[in-house]
Amino acid sequence: MAIWIGIPQGSLRRRYRRYRTPLALNHPAQHLRDSLQLNTLRRIAAAISDTAAAQRRQQAKTKLFDRLRPTA
Repeated sequence: MAIWIGIPQGSLRRRYRRYRTPLALNHPAQHLRDSLQLNTLRRIAAAISDTAAAQRRQQAKTKLFDRLRPTA
C-alpha cells in the first residue's frame, strides 16, 4: 500500500512502506513470468544477501538515471 507525500515543489510522491518479493506472497508461482520458475528464484535468492541485492539494485538505478539525465 502506498502513501502520498507532498514535496516542496507542490507535487505528490508515492512512497511504499514495505516492498514484497514474489517469495513473500501466498502463492508465489502465479506472480512470476512464464520464463522464471519458483526453484530458480529460490536459488537466486539464496545466492545473494538482501543487502547485496539492494546495493546492486541501487547501482543499476543510478546508472539508468545517469543515462537519462540531460548533460549540461
